[in-house]
Amino acid sequence: MWKNSSLRCLFALAILCLRSLIYSQEIGSLGDPQNLKCVTHNLCKMACTWVVSSKGRHGQTDFCYTTNDLPPLMCFKTKEIRVEIPVSESSTMVTITTNSISADFATKDCEIHEKDISFVPLTPHVLSLTPEFSTFTLSLKWSDNESVFPYGLDAFWQIEILHKEAMEKVTQVTYYSKLTHEDIILSWNWKSDMPLECTSHYVKIHCYINVTQFVSHKDWSDWSPVEEVPGKDTEPNGSRVFPQDTVVAVGSDVTNCCVHDEGQWIQWIVYGPEIYPMIHLSSWSGAIRVLNASASDTSGTNVVCAAPCTLIALAHNLN
Repeated sequence: MWKNSSLRCLFALAILCLRSLIYSQEIGSLGDPQNLKCVTHNLCKMACTWVVSSKGRHGQTDFCYTTNDLPPLMCFKTKEIRVEIPVSESSTMVTITTNSISADFATKDCEIHEKDISFVPLTPHVLSLTPEFSTFTLSLKWSDNESVFPYGLDAFWQIEILHKEAMEKVTQVTYYSKLTHEDIILSWNWKSDMPLECTSHYVKIHCYINVTQFVSHKDWSDWSPVEEVPGKDTEPNGSRVFPQDTVVAVGSDVTNCCVHDEGQWIQWIVYGPEIYPMIHLSSWSGAIRVLNASASDTSGTNVVCAAPCTLIALAHNLN
């Protein structure tokens, strides 16, 4: 009986210790600020964020910082886990005290050096994306946001063109500009190898700014929201062939497309005397690629968009 009583006591003591350990771990992690990260978008201010436990989010944070450029300690209270403070030329001492609703708190002291700060430019903002259907050309305009920087810099802009419903990448180019202390509107034109009416086109842009004075990590900005130029709609129960009434040089490569009703099945596209395999573009369009086009008759070369049994679009002239 004594043995059983001793075993029960030992078992109860083990459970009590385990509960105490779990409770201590919960209290220790309550509001514990971790993974302090600081990012600057303009080299003047940096946004610092940190992670706290889910329970700690109900509390309040006492955030204090001081820099070599700003010796007095600056403190303020916040319920957020993101603050903005000046970028120092040398180092910044940060103290974070997170208080929970149950009065438990954790304090994190750290020193932020320039090498610990990441530089990520602001996401570019596309001002306009304008199609010129007659020349298969897209015209893009955006602002360089130069006024947010304290001095002139070299900027590289990656522009990506996508098309079709699946948003397949057509091309990606890099555009260079010199930032000159003032907001400048930049522009860039791109010519498609197929009529813009054939399928929807999409454009997005992001940038890299070469700050040689900044010794820490530099990265590309986020991509801008995608801008879309929709393809050409048809009249109900109708279809059209593009391009229309276009003159090309002998030996050129030519893309022709049929734009038709949504979900209509187009089996082939005929160019002159030949039938070409159709390239699927979307649920409402398909195309063919004619390589090294030969000379046409004086009346031009007919392009016919055809369904399995019935021609659903009559020819147009490609002179």
